Amino acid sequence: MSVMLIFINLPTLITFLGVVLALAALVLALEGSPNIAWVCFIGAGLADLFDGLVARKTRMTAEQAKLGVQIDSLADMVSFGIVPAGLLYIMGLSGGITDYVFLCLYVLAVSQRLAYFNVHGMSDGAQTHYTGLPVTYSALVLPLLYIFQDAFLSDYAGLILMKTCLILLTVLYVSKLPVPKPVGVMYGIFPLIAIACSVYLLFT
Repeated sequence: MSVMLIFINLPTLITFLGVVLALAALVLALEGSPNIAWVCFIGAGLADLFDGLVARKTRMTAEQAKLGVQIDSLADMVSFGIVPAGLLYIMGLSGGITDYVFLCLYVLAVSQRLAYFNVHGMSDGAQTHYTGLPVTYSALVLPLLYIFQDAFLSDYAGLILMKTCLILLTVLYVSKLPVPKPVGVMYGIFPLIAIACSVYLLFT
C-alpha cells in the first residue's frame, strides 16, 4: 500500500475529484435531480481541464508522470465516456435499439480517442493542437445542449437535437480535425462559461 501511495499527488487528486463528480452526476440523474447532475458533470470537466495544468507545474519523477497519464486516461473514459452515455440514457435516449447503438458508438469513439492520444499525444501538432475533439469538451457541450433544450425546445425536438449532438461528438472524437490546445485566456473563459451554466441550472 505504501508503494502505491507515493503516486498520490495534487494532479492525481484533482483527476480523482473529477471522477467522483462524474459518478455523482450519474447517481443524481438516477435520483431525479438532472440539473444538479449536470452541474457535477461540469465540475468533472473543470477538474480535467486543470489537472494537466497543475501536473505541468508539479515536480514528478518520470515514473510518476507516466502513471499520471494512464490515470488521467482511465478517468476520462469513466467521466466522459461511460457517465455521459448514462446521463443521456437516463434523460431520454432510451427509445430502443437505435439509441443503444448510438450510445455504444459514442463510448467506443471515446475509447479510441483516448487510446490515440496515449500513443501520439500532441506530437503531430508540435504542441499547438489536439487531433480530434478532446472528450472533455462533452462537459461543456452536453450541459449547454441540455440548457438550450430545456429553455427553448419541446421534448421531441430536444431528443432529436440530443441524438444529433451525440452523433456529431462521436464523429469529432475520431476525426483528424485539429483543435487548438487551450492556452492563456482560455483557462479563464471555460470556467466562466461553466459557472454561468451552473448558476442557470441551480437557480432555474
